[in-house]
Amino acid sequence: MSINRYSTIYPNTGILKRNGKENITIEHLLTMTSGLEWNEWNAPYSSKDNPVIGIWYSKKDPISYILEVRLANTPGTHFSYYGGNTIILGEIIKNSSNLTIEKFSEKYLFEPLGINAFEWATQFPNGVFEAASGLKLTSRDMAKIGMTFLNKGTWNGERIIPGDWIDKCATPFSGNVDIDVPGEDSGKMGY
Repeated sequence: MSINRYSTIYPNTGILKRNGKENITIEHLLTMTSGLEWNEWNAPYSSKDNPVIGIWYSKKDPISYILEVRLANTPGTHFSYYGGNTIILGEIIKNSSNLTIEKFSEKYLFEPLGINAFEWATQFPNGVFEAASGLKLTSRDMAKIGMTFLNKGTWNGERIIPGDWIDKCATPFSGNVDIDVPGEDSGKMGY
């Protein structure tokens, strides 16, 4: 499914109707292969030169800021870690479910897992959630999510996440292998 279907997020911008951006899919956003030029690992997270931090310094709304960057690669062909992809996914959830990512995650993930103490701590001034890094959970509750993954999507015998989704999440996306994360000594990884 193309994100162009969700262009109602910002209908007057026409952002998704040019230069191949209309071919970006939800899978591309999830796998960090949107093709959008975003060099998040080239500047520290303390610098406004880092694009995910630069959003806060822009006078544009976050989604326009994210989507107005140049399409550097054909969607699906090149890995580039891009927190902006996750912010867009949060808005897609909101527009397709009529629930913010905060309410959606509470209803479909946190309540079934018995997680009561969570906070989507960061929102942009226009109400868009910083879905790339704005969630606060206790370590015990993070472990519940991890155990749900280890149990193929079930928690206390209840299916929370589809098993095939768990399998897909555990398999690096085609081409997303041998990734060298800057500042990490963990070697090459998949995503």
